[in-house]
Amino acid sequence: MLIRSNNVSDCRRMIPSRRAVFLLATTLFLLSYTSGETACWADALAGIDENILSMSSGSVYRVLDDPRAMTFWVPLSRVTICDQVGEMEGQIITYFEIRNEDAIQMVRALRER
Repeated sequence: MLIRSNNVSDCRRMIPSRRAVFLLATTLFLLSYTSGETACWADALAGIDENILSMSSGSVYRVLDDPRAMTFWVPLSRVTICDQVGEMEGQIITYFEIRNEDAIQMVRALRER
C-alpha cells in the first residue's frame, strides 16, 4: 500500500540537508586519503665518497645498494629524495630513495645526519 503525502514538510525531511551532504563528502574524502603517501623534496648532490652521499643542504646519506650504481653521478646533479618505509633484517625501518634526475637512476639509503 502506497501512502501519498501532500505535505511539503514530509518531503523535506526525506532530502538530506546541505550540512549533512557536506559532512558525508568530507568524511568520504578523509577516509579515501592514503596516509602512506611519501614525502619528497628536491636537493642537489654535493659529493660522493664510496657509499656516502653528501647533499648541498648538508644532509648525508649512506647508500644501501651497490655503490657502482652511482658510477655516473656527479656533484651538482639534481636529486629527489623520498622517504619510504620498509623491512630490513626483520625490522621495519625508514629509508630514503634518492633519485638522480640527471643520470635517471635511483638508490636506497639511510640518513646519517
